[in-house]
Amino acid sequence: MMLEEFIEIITSPAVIAACITTYVAYQQYRINRYRLKFDLYDRRLHIFRHVIKFTISICNHPSWIEPQAWHDSRLAELDENIQESIFLFDEEIYKYIKSIREESLEILTVSQLLAEKNLSQDDRNMYADKKAKKLIWLTNQLEVSQKKFGKYLNFKTLQ
Repeated sequence: MMLEEFIEIITSPAVIAACITTYVAYQQYRINRYRLKFDLYDRRLHIFRHVIKFTISICNHPSWIEPQAWHDSRLAELDENIQESIFLFDEEIYKYIKSIREESLEILTVSQLLAEKNLSQDDRNMYADKKAKKLIWLTNQLEVSQKKFGKYLNFKTLQ
């Protein structure tokens, strides 16, 4: 008699509806969790792409010969991404993006100094050497960036 009662209870419309509702709720939970991961990935990818784009633009135009507004707009965009990176990455990435910004500013400042006409040859050589070293460092960051951001943009390990 207990088995018959148990079968009658689990086949009742209320229990079946509760099971279906629970299943649908669980599927919604999974979908929302994946959606959150995708949104996080998308925002992180946006920052990564912007860092790469900024780095390439400085490497291709490493001087203040370009209009000041050109550099200011790129720096403003990078600053926005730096602020957003605080919430999307750990402190390592935040500091890394800031270092790219600082090195880029140094390249642009040295370029401005090199454009001065009354610069001694020794100073010109010193600034040119400094600029070359910083450009090499910045160019190398294209590959380094992929490694640093990689752990945040890998779908298998996305957190």
